[in-house]
Amino acid sequence: MSNYESESKLENRMIEQLRKQGYSYIEINDVKELEENFRSQVNLHNKVELKGKDLSDKEFEKLMIKISGKSIFQSAKELRQKHDIIRDDGTVAYIELFNISISFSLNSNDFNEQGVLILSFISKTVVNNIIS
Repeated sequence: MSNYESESKLENRMIEQLRKQGYSYIEINDVKELEENFRSQVNLHNKVELKGKDLSDKEFEKLMIKISGKSIFQSAKELRQKHDIIRDDGTVAYIELFNISISFSLNSNDFNEQGVLILSFISKTVVNNIIS
């Protein structure tokens, strides 16, 4: 007798286990929703650096230009680096996408139905590189 478990059953068990551990389920259906979630997480994670003022559309666009169009390897590096963004008021903010200096448990605890942990701030660059 085999111990085979379908991918669907495995995903459902993983989702249930993550919920029990305090993770929140988020539904991301397309790139637009992924980008919106990413932006929200970047603003939340950098609240102190941004002095409580979320990135404007123009500032977020600058960040996306900086991190987009990279190889998977380069994208992984970009996630660990701080990115300087000139704010609309002329000040410079150093945006951190993923805090590797602390435990994963202190990063955002969101996941989607495919069982992919969105431990903090997954850029659409990484997702697009994986898909293509």
